[in-house]
Amino acid sequence: MSDKTHKFFIVVPPAFERVAYYELIRQLKAISISEPICEFSTGGIELELPLEVGLSLNHCLKIPVRILMRLASQDILTIKDYVNFVKTQNFSRFGKLRKVYASSRTSKLKIKGNLEDLFREHVKADWSEETGTDVYLRFFRDECTISVDTSGEDLYQRGYEKWVGHAPIRDNLAAALLQYSLQGVENLTEWEVVDPMMGSGTFLIEAAYYHKMFTREFTYQKWSFIQEAKHNISQFIAEWKGQEQASPTLRGFDRDQKHFDTTKRNLSELKLSTDHLKLQDLFKASPQPSDRSRLAIVNPPLGKRLKVGEKDLFQKILAQMIIVFQPERIGILVPEEVELEHAGYESVRVMKFSNNGLYLRFFLFLKIKKAL
Repeated sequence: MSDKTHKFFIVVPPAFERVAYYELIRQLKAISISEPICEFSTGGIELELPLEVGLSLNHCLKIPVRILMRLASQDILTIKDYVNFVKTQNFSRFGKLRKVYASSRTSKLKIKGNLEDLFREHVKADWSEETGTDVYLRFFRDECTISVDTSGEDLYQRGYEKWVGHAPIRDNLAAALLQYSLQGVENLTEWEVVDPMMGSGTFLIEAAYYHKMFTREFTYQKWSFIQEAKHNISQFIAEWKGQEQASPTLRGFDRDQKHFDTTKRNLSELKLSTDHLKLQDLFKASPQPSDRSRLAIVNPPLGKRLKVGEKDLFQKILAQMIIVFQPERIGILVPEEVELEHAGYESVRVMKFSNNGLYLRFFLFLKIKKAL
């Protein structure tokens, strides 16, 4: 493995920086990589790692949106400074370039479109509108940082075709909420993950792949200069695969036939069992027996399938989940203004974030253990 380190910036959904950090450290520990020094900002984690380690993280992290590799930073006061700076970089090693993204909100150079045009005008490179490496230019005050995207498609594009229903939650957000809810759990085979309003089955799929890897291509794999690193990257991937664990038991409910069929189709495409899926209305379900600990997690389908204006709707959903599943842990997504509580359960974590333009809160409840 190379001793030389490179700076990387892991782009994550805002509000999920710490959850993404814990996932990162867990995966680095699995391949015997020491914990790096990390700098946090809204929507990202910056750190230094050997080249092949940073690139290989594309294969195992479930929460990030993409992984950028930093190239250079320099103080920029004028357009001339900017042009001279980008011309010094060797972009040919990244093959064809696709797009340039400039962010200059905190800089004196607040001419975003022109910055992107100037880059294309002065940087010698082959360009492709369909495939190639994206370049990111970040201006913070007087400093410009140039990065290239190592991932390609957003990392929540898992590499398989998925049919979705109403109120979908992105795959990486579902993975983050699951990891948030299952912190401290070492043996997932002793747990059951149940989604009583499963929609297209996103929570169930992410739970099935909690300790497994999705397979897809990444932009960095097309770069010719990383040929020497490919062997080490393959070794890291093999190590991660060698430590894959069995999934928790999955159980899914939905009262809508179309959504039930969608989830069944999605799980079948991934060769996951559909035996524990049931066409069932949560409010008409009988208590479910279980021989293991249980996480009940739900993203209630707002709008078309639930009357958002109904008084205490989410409190009723919470209460019914407890009656039917008697779970050790409960995760529930609700509109930002909703407050929840229930006797016998303690709300230990509340997270606020947005999904598809909706401002949400995620409550995590733990069952209070009775004193002996």
